[in-house]
Amino acid sequence: MLAGSCCIVHCSACRYSQHREAASSNEVTVARAFIRPYVKQAFLRRGTSPSRFQGSRRRAAATEQAPVEELEGADKEQWQQCQERLKGMGFEEEETDKLLRKAFGWAGQGYWRKSKVNEVPTQEQLDAVTAFLQGFNFSDADIKKAVKTFPEILALPVEEQLQSNVEKLKKDWKMTDKVIPNVIKRQPAVLGYNVDCEGNCQGDCNRCWVRF
Repeated sequence: MLAGSCCIVHCSACRYSQHREAASSNEVTVARAFIRPYVKQAFLRRGTSPSRFQGSRRRAAATEQAPVEELEGADKEQWQQCQERLKGMGFEEEETDKLLRKAFGWAGQGYWRKSKVNEVPTQEQLDAVTAFLQGFNFSDADIKKAVKTFPEILALPVEEQLQSNVEKLKKDWKMTDKVIPNVIKRQPAVLGYNVDCEGNCQGDCNRCWVRF
């Protein structure tokens, strides 16, 4: 009698467990169905779609395999000089290659959006950016952190982009010379913003001041 009761209790527990698993599965399905339209609308507002986004990720992964090793002559020499320059900042050789690829449009286009593709870096450009950051009393560690956080900074024109954004911080955001260096340290990508959608998204969020 006792054994029979145990079996009944055990079976009831199994049925309850199966019921909860089915209910949980149904809840997940309902939640996905509820959320999916809103996700789609968000992508459409940004001028893209989930499938297009996935396609861009695949293209970015393919771009990361850019044949930099096939560079020859002066181009290859410039690339190697820039690698040495980054190693002087404290980066490992493998890191220098990845940073240069990202900075100059060889790997990923999240920031450049095809405005810079497979450009060969120059040591003069890297030196100009480094000197600009040193003008804010950045230490070697500060510069390394900024480059690692926002590699594209290495390829930005100093006067037209970097200095222009500093002036915008002063004029539009009322920031002082004392505050700006700390802002750049915290968010180096602020030097790369060159779009201001003012709330009307243009689908260029990686370069938009709305992120600030």
